[in-house]
This record gives sequence, C-alpha cells and structure tokens, in this order.
Amino acid sequence: MDYWTKAMFHLIKTNIFDWFAGHICPAFFVWKKVSICYTRVVCVLCCQKNIMNPDFWLIVVWIVIWVLFWYLIARIYFLITIKKQRSNAVSRSRNVVLGYVHEKIAPLLPNFPYSYKDLVFLWKGVDYLVLDWLSRGNLSKIVFLEIKSGASALNKNEQMVKECVGQKRISYEIWKNET
Repeated sequence: MDYWTKAMFHLIKTNIFDWFAGHICPAFFVWKKVSICYTRVVCVLCCQKNIMNPDFWLIVVWIVIWVLFWYLIARIYFLITIKKQRSNAVSRSRNVVLGYVHEKIAPLLPNFPYSYKDLVFLWKGVDYLVLDWLSRGNLSKIVFLEIKSGASALNKNEQMVKECVGQKRISYEIWKNET
C-alpha cells in the first residue's frame, strides 16, 4: 500500500480529529475534489484549540444546566397555574348550575314571599314576573323578580331592566295579527 492509502485507512480506524491534526498537509493533496475552503473550515473546526479547551465545555454545560433549570421552573409554574385555573373553572361552573337550580326551586321554598300560582317564568332579563294576588282574584301589584344566590350580582342586562322599571318606563300593549 502506498502512503495515501495507508493515510485513508488510518483516517477510518482512528479519530478524525487526530488524523486532521497529524496529517493536515496531506489532506489537501488526497482530496483534490474537495475545495480548499471546505477543507480549511473542517480543519479549523476540528483542530482549533479553543473548542478543545475545558473552560469552553464548562460554559456549555452550565448554559445547558441553566436552560434546563429554568425550563423545569416554568413547567412547574404553568402546571400549578393550569391546575388552579381548572379548579376555578369547575367551581364557577358548579355555582352557575346551582344558581339555575335555585332559580327554579326558590318559589317552592316555605319562606318565598309570593304564591307559586302568581309567577310567570321569563328567564331572560328577569327570572319571574309576579302578578301578586292574581290567583285569588285581586291583583295588587306587578313585580319583576330576579332570584340570586350566594355572592352573585346583577349582570348588565338585568341592571338595565332594573333601571327601566325604576324610571317607570313601562307600558301595557296589545298586538293583534291582522292577516
């Protein structure tokens, strides 16, 4: 075998970094098809002393550890945040459902101030329209009744209905379809 063939087998058998470091000049002649720029880049990357410097690798390891540390911190933070948000959403959903149930059964409770027969369920804007004493034949007043439970408050639409009734902007109309 000639020198160049032995050099190629040596490249295959040994570490490529050691081969480039020991045979930098023959590398230019063996691979004539490889451009000189590419060979220079490979040689610079492989043989540069700064890459082999232990301080360089120590910095790389610390950067990797630092990134992993903050990734784990962020992961734990978001897991806790998502868990709190889910429990809050479940709690709010439960309260909404219980509020709807309370609106339906409140007229059946013993301390409810109006007769069940005098209620008209509206649901939108106002829960009930109370025609007080109408079932006994003597209408005394008309009440727009909103039933709330817990710490719930009037929403925007319910607040507008309350203001309209408070300002006495109420009318009675009859509409007939003349077709």
